[in-house]
Amino acid sequence: MTGHPNVATIYALIQAGRIEIHNEHHQVTFELSVGVIPIDIYWTKDGKIEKIMMMTQKQSEFISIHDPSIICPMFNLTPDDLLEGVPIQIVSTGTPQVMLPLKSEGSLRKVCIADPEAYIQYRTQSGFFSPHFYICTGISEGASTFTRHFMLPPNLTEDPATGSATGE
Repeated sequence: MTGHPNVATIYALIQAGRIEIHNEHHQVTFELSVGVIPIDIYWTKDGKIEKIMMMTQKQSEFISIHDPSIICPMFNLTPDDLLEGVPIQIVSTGTPQVMLPLKSEGSLRKVCIADPEAYIQYRTQSGFFSPHFYICTGISEGASTFTRHFMLPPNLTEDPATGSATGE
């Protein structure tokens, strides 16, 4: 399940006139592989989209814990970059993500796919879709987390609009 493509689809359907909005709040539903997901659309009084929100997701499933000494080097990290007391773990609300809790913005910014072959092999044998790196502090006013999300090479390696692993 991914949120930002669903939000973009709603926006496109509104722009194409396929969804008509007649009041300040309207809800539509999408039937996805994880179930029926409601999407709320908020409209301004002058007829413009104010925001589209999708915050409903499948209950989190905590799957497996992973060894930092194996996974960190694939992403230019060391176990010292990890947030103490929080495991590297595959978690899913529809798409299994390996969640890597980091202790600093510096650690988060140095993440890259340092060993693509090891990453591809590990991903295949571990059963996750993609890695998601996060810190528990935001860098923007009002933000409480800062995240980065990576894909499988040789395609686009970093998701510029991550959301699926942060509970959109």
